[in-house]
Amino acid sequence: MRTGHDMHPMENIVPLESMASKNDCGLFVFGNHQKKRPDNIVLGRTYDTKSLDLFELGIENYKSIVDFATAEIPRDLKPVLIF
Repeated sequence: MRTGHDMHPMENIVPLESMASKNDCGLFVFGNHQKKRPDNIVLGRTYDTKSLDLFELGIENYKSIVDFATAEIPRDLKPVLIF
């Protein structure tokens, strides 16, 4: 299935830079799945409409929040990613 956002950020960053500029965001997360690179997340940082950093991470062992035995998470908690 093809989507309207068929991007390859490690090969051509221009579409993502354009989208980040339109939405005025300095940080972005882009998830994609390709035959060569399955289940990937690209984390990026932009400044003045140009990309500063890109980190490509492959997801191998995904766990949903319901898989953890914890009490209910407070709504005012800020999100965090742990790698």
